[in-house]
Amino acid sequence: MGGVGSGRQPGFGRGTVETGNAINVSQLHHGGHLAPGKWGQWGWWAPDGTVTGGVNFFVTNDDTLILGYQARLDTDSPFVEMEERIQIARVNCQYGETRPYLVCPGTVNGKNCAAQSTNLYLTGLYFKCRRCAKLAYASQ
Repeated sequence: MGGVGSGRQPGFGRGTVETGNAINVSQLHHGGHLAPGKWGQWGWWAPDGTVTGGVNFFVTNDDTLILGYQARLDTDSPFVEMEERIQIARVNCQYGETRPYLVCPGTVNGKNCAAQSTNLYLTGLYFKCRRCAKLAYASQ
């Protein structure tokens, strides 16, 4: 047991959060991008410095993050222009501060997920939380 070649082979199983394109609400918040009326761009780069993707965003007065981006279902599919609305939940903290979370727009067993998450991952055409996107951590 546990010898050479035992266990799962690389490439099998779920994708990992480390290799996915994600939006991180903490980085947006600390950069001052979550105030109503703010807009900007979020991008992803490969280790060699080439751009692998990006998204334009705008924050509405009712704490909705509007995302505009191009996505495709798989490498053989053409890119599609997408617009997605993600609700921002603000949770009260001690000393009067609030902490923002992104509300997952995904579905689990036909029901809205609505989990409050710090990261949403682009899987296929839509952004979802780790559970809805069926992503694992590399250490799992």
